Amino acid sequence: METEVCASDLYKACHVLFGSEIDVSADFLRYLQMPGLKAVYRQKALETHPDRAIALERSTGDLEEQFKAVNAAYQELSQYLENPLRFKLIEDAPPKPRPRPRAQTQTKRKGTHPQEFRGPLFKGSVPKRELLFGQYIYYYGHISYRQLIDAIVWQKIQRPLVGTLAMRWGWLTEAEVREVLKDRHRGEKFGETALRRGDLMPDEVRVLLRRQRLLQPKIGKYFVEKKILSAILVERMAEELRRHNRKYRSR
Repeated sequence: METEVCASDLYKACHVLFGSEIDVSADFLRYLQMPGLKAVYRQKALETHPDRAIALERSTGDLEEQFKAVNAAYQELSQYLENPLRFKLIEDAPPKPRPRPRAQTQTKRKGTHPQEFRGPLFKGSVPKRELLFGQYIYYYGHISYRQLIDAIVWQKIQRPLVGTLAMRWGWLTEAEVREVLKDRHRGEKFGETALRRGDLMPDEVRVLLRRQRLLQPKIGKYFVEKKILSAILVERMAEELRRHNRKYRSR
């Protein structure tokens, strides 16, 4: 017997764990797996655990509230992922268009590792606009949407936090970072909150975000380490992406 569940509730749970910048959709839920969910949960639990209140100079009560939200989101998503066939998603907003999948039996593409593809590959034209590397190889048909999400999660977990970078450079104290985090609105990014409060200037936020991007591991490294794509293919696709983006950057 199916249990009805509102898709927006699952989307909200995804945003609690994965962040507001993740484009959550029915496809995201379809391809999300427990290993990726557990990895993000462990990171968020570490960031919000009440035992870290002293180190973060935050109130135990504030952390307990966030920790409960993280646990609730994890429980909701894990129950869904354990047996998604038990649930019937009820959309309370028009769903986003889904890419047309290929037939489930896939032939190995040149340059990919000889392993079974995780999910259907995209079939269609590469969008005529600037793209990120993960998007480009997804639209090119080298990886599935699920593999793209796993790679984004892997990259997000390993990149340094903006607040941590600001403390390293002496732009914010640990107490100021705590206040920014405490004052952050739902779905608001750290830099946006710091700007709103006047703790950081626009140029400082841009520098911090640029530094964060430089320090985070390249997403292509994920596909090589997981033996999904060869290093040669990743390098070739990166060069093709540069040409692609130059073509559409001027438009």
